[in-house]
Amino acid sequence: MTKIEKQKFTKLQQHLKKNWSFVEDDYEGCRTLVMIASFSLDPEELRKVFGIEFYEERLLYFIGLLKNPNTKIIYISSLRIDPVIVDYYLTMYSDSSSQKKDMKSRLVMLQAGDSGSYLALTQKVLKNKKLIKEIKDEIPNKKQAVLRCFNSTQDEEDLAVKLGVPLFAPSSKLVPLGSKSGSRETFKAAGVKVPPGVENIMNEDGLIKALRSMKRRNPKLQKVILKFNYSFSGGGNAILNVAKLPGKKEEIIKYVLRYLRPIETDLLTKKYLEKLFKFGGIVEEWMMGAKTDSPSAQLNILPNKKVELISTHEQLLDEETQQTYLGCRFPAKKSNTKVISQAGMKIGNYLAKKGVIGRFAIDFVVNKSGNRTDVRAIEINLRKGGTTHPYFMTKLITGAKPDKNGMLRIDGRRVFYYAFDNIKHPEYAHLDAKTLIEIVHQSGLEYDPETQTGIVLHLLGAIKTFHKFGAVCIARSPKAAEQLYFLLIRVVNKYLEEKQEVKVKKEDTIVNKNRLVETFGKLVRIDSPPGEEKLLSDALFDKFKSLGFKTTQDEFWNILVKIPGRGNIPFLLSAHMDVVQPCRNVQPVVRGDKIMSAGDTVLGADDKAAIAYILELVNILEEQKIPHRPLELLFTVREETFFGGVLDMDTTKITSPMGYVIDGAKIGEIDISAPWLMHMKIEVKGKAAHSGVNPEEGINAIKIASEAISKIPLGRIDSETTANIGTIKGGHALNTVPNKVEIVAEARSLDRKKLEEQVERMTKAFEDAAEKHHGIVQIETKIPYDGYVFDKEDVFIQKTADIMKKAGITPEVRKAMGGSDANELISKGIKVLDIGTGMEKPHTTKESIAIPEMIKMVKFLLEAVRI
Repeated sequence: MTKIEKQKFTKLQQHLKKNWSFVEDDYEGCRTLVMIASFSLDPEELRKVFGIEFYEERLLYFIGLLKNPNTKIIYISSLRIDPVIVDYYLTMYSDSSSQKKDMKSRLVMLQAGDSGSYLALTQKVLKNKKLIKEIKDEIPNKKQAVLRCFNSTQDEEDLAVKLGVPLFAPSSKLVPLGSKSGSRETFKAAGVKVPPGVENIMNEDGLIKALRSMKRRNPKLQKVILKFNYSFSGGGNAILNVAKLPGKKEEIIKYVLRYLRPIETDLLTKKYLEKLFKFGGIVEEWMMGAKTDSPSAQLNILPNKKVELISTHEQLLDEETQQTYLGCRFPAKKSNTKVISQAGMKIGNYLAKKGVIGRFAIDFVVNKSGNRTDVRAIEINLRKGGTTHPYFMTKLITGAKPDKNGMLRIDGRRVFYYAFDNIKHPEYAHLDAKTLIEIVHQSGLEYDPETQTGIVLHLLGAIKTFHKFGAVCIARSPKAAEQLYFLLIRVVNKYLEEKQEVKVKKEDTIVNKNRLVETFGKLVRIDSPPGEEKLLSDALFDKFKSLGFKTTQDEFWNILVKIPGRGNIPFLLSAHMDVVQPCRNVQPVVRGDKIMSAGDTVLGADDKAAIAYILELVNILEEQKIPHRPLELLFTVREETFFGGVLDMDTTKITSPMGYVIDGAKIGEIDISAPWLMHMKIEVKGKAAHSGVNPEEGINAIKIASEAISKIPLGRIDSETTANIGTIKGGHALNTVPNKVEIVAEARSLDRKKLEEQVERMTKAFEDAAEKHHGIVQIETKIPYDGYVFDKEDVFIQKTADIMKKAGITPEVRKAMGGSDANELISKGIKVLDIGTGMEKPHTTKESIAIPEMIKMVKFLLEAVRI
């Protein structure tokens, strides 16, 4: 922005201060609202929000302001919003067809186009001169117009200048007040308590210093949370257990890299720290507990510096991390309302003095112990947040009036609602906005203007592509509002179940072949490479939760489901959710009786075929009421990267003494053993020298390494043992004697003693070569998992083979040379057999699975668990 443009912006904002009344919701005079539905955030932050493209619909609640016949709205979005959705809002807000027609005539919908991947809408508009002219032409009187937005940056200020209208939002200069560090500083300046912690963490030394000082102040400190200064919906948060934080400075970062758990599971710890140090952040004591509430207060600062308390809410956060916003209850609990309102007004008055205008929200944590209430402010959202649109949607659709305590009332009667933004499930791909609207209408759950209760939908555009939508459930009591939400889920799921019922062939009366194939197809279409299983994990969690089973999802996204049955001894069925690359955008193809990928990815039968079998098994047990033993279903993450999920999870929650890990290849395979594995990291150090000038002064590390490798037996050592040199990295330049070589190797054996002997041979070869040529060798060894060996005549193995025969499967007892989750579970005392799934050519783009084999596997599992 140039100096002249800055002067123009200042002048526009001064005009707003003098004529501020037309920004109030109940203003009855002439005005034009220019709605720029932009999420002006860092592109990396935008990518994190599932279905962000459709969040631009969230400001559609402003359509309710068209009830004032003197109001005009110019609504700008990236892409064209489905007319069905716009019509839905107009219908909900109007009292008659004539009023709806009049409101529609004063609503102008404009699109900027998708001019850049994850480019904020405002930036798209600024690049589009034609669109800017269109907007200006639609503004009848610039002195009675205002630009409204989701959040303000320099871009929104630039757009305000180009349009010649003021911006009702905080100045971009004041945005740092809403950062995590700025929030803490603001709270302290306003006299409001914050969690113990440190702000403005900008580098490694700052983080180490903060952690050490916090641990010194509170030696019993168990857990802390790190937060990026600028992040959205908990996305930049990470949890760290500091119970065993080392005292030495040089060991702390290693500890953090090992134990830090970013909320975004696809963000590696190292990458997380890089971003933290790049953009800055904070570290605070973990304040969440069994008796902790997460309320928020929403405030508004008018251009005349008047501070208004708009509302209070109880935030609905994800159960596992308690960091991701899912929805809210209105109002906040009575016990919380007063304390957060008082604190909120203190903070609001401080921000008003700083020059902040517009709506914003403040998040709190409230801990209660006996008669003591501890209130801590944790974050300022200088933008329209998740609690903004449900509040104003309810206010505008019901005509309710707010009181001084942030409560909405209709003729003295209080209004309550339960709002949820993340109603999602892969099955919702079968829906669209029109269908969902009709389902709610036919069920009688839609908002009724006569009773002033019911459901209003939002995020409707995200259903087809992202399989999610949102809803605000308005009622006359908190319990009734929540019940409306659960009724909504029930009627939508019932509709889908009825639509997707298929007739199966007579021979498939036990196993629903079509459903099994369809389930498998849906599973493989969900991207889940190692470390990115969250979407699939959420889908499975929601599925089993909706069936009423006790379902837990840990911080790593492992899922454990407990299904009651006859008897007291449960049986474990386990499968992993991750798939080896290339596994993105899998397109399953049915050719004859086989399913395969389109050819440019793996299929993902390893191990989603097993998940499909388990889901079909549960469906059969539920539908046909077949008596069965109690079941525990385990779905793990990162199995393909040496069982990261089952290594990290708390396996004490598994009570089954035995079970199956369904993760082999050929159908009928029963693994009675798996090898012990040793990883070796070998570093050979020589001495650098110029290869032409003084090569005799150098010590060639590559020569040492090659001589050592030549002396090592590799490949298959015997029927139980193998060894391999995986990678070699070394040398710097053609004319330099290489001074360092790094080698990664492995050895594995079904006999622990043989493994140790092979590793000893490999170690000695490198040590001898290094000594001979006056070099140095350093070797690090690690056993990522233990092996196991079962007796071929074991009763459990024999019984499993007999059950396979009944299901038409030929059992094949074998000794495996690869590992699986079975290794770790067996080491924890759970007797599991790794059995085949029926997949062919796993880990390749030619991977496939035969449908008849799939049906046999479901029948086998059914026989194994039924009583």
